[in-house]
Amino acid sequence: MHFDVGGDDFYIDLLFFHVEQLRYFVIEFKTGEFQPEYAGKLNFYVVLVDDKRKLPAHRETVGILICGSKNEHTVRYALGRTDSLMAVSTYTYESLPAAEKIHSPVPRTSPRRSTRSTWPQAQQNKKQTGTKSETKSSACPHSPASH
Repeated sequence: MHFDVGGDDFYIDLLFFHVEQLRYFVIEFKTGEFQPEYAGKLNFYVVLVDDKRKLPAHRETVGILICGSKNEHTVRYALGRTDSLMAVSTYTYESLPAAEKIHSPVPRTSPRRSTRSTWPQAQQNKKQTGTKSETKSSACPHSPASH
C-alpha cells in the first residue's frame, strides 16, 4: 500500500482490515535479525494508517513485524514505551512449504536463537496450562495479546 507523506513515498508491505474487529493490521516483513529501528518504522506506519485510513468507529490499528530472527531483550526495549499495539514475530526458512523454498533466497541470518517469549504473561500462561508450547511472538506490554 502506497502513502504519500508531504511528497515522500512510503510503502507498507501488507495492510489488512479485520471486519469483525473493525481494525487495520499493518504487517511488515524484514529479512535477517530484528533491529530496533524496525519498530520505529512500524510505529510510523501504524500512526500513518490511523491518520489516513482509520474512521472514528474503528478500533486501534495493530502493527506486526515478521523478521528472520530476534533477540527478545532487544525487542522488549524497542517496544517498551510505544503506545501503539505492536508485536514482533519470526519465521524460519525450514517452516516454509517446499514450493516456497524453491523461490526464496537462502536466509543469511545468524544461527537460530530460541524464540521463546520472555514476557511474564507468556510464562504464567505456560504454568497455568501445563504445556510446553513455544511462543513465537513478542507483544508490546500494551497489546491485548499480553494481557
